[in-house]
Amino acid sequence: LTLGLLPMLLIVVLHNASGLMFGYLTSRAMRISVADRRAVMLEGGMQNSGLALGIIAVQFNSDLGMVIIASLWGMWHIVSGLACALWWRRSPVIEPEMEPRHV
Repeated sequence: LTLGLLPMLLIVVLHNASGLMFGYLTSRAMRISVADRRAVMLEGGMQNSGLALGIIAVQFNSDLGMVIIASLWGMWHIVSGLACALWWRRSPVIEPEMEPRHV
């Protein structure tokens, strides 16, 4: 990686991590099951990189900087999603005992 790409990659990684964390914390606050929490977390951290590339091609006259960011975004989402899937594959889903809620 050149020094110019490093800040862009850092922004992409931090943005993705914040989406993953927000998805997890939100689903946990809503008391969703652990398996569904994983799905919400993964979906919360993923954005449509292919759509971003299409919009860039149409709106920004294929600006190279924008294409690089969208490409890094897509590659990182594949890496982070695969890492989560591999981690969860080795971690069984254990549902904690939930106290009944009285409304």
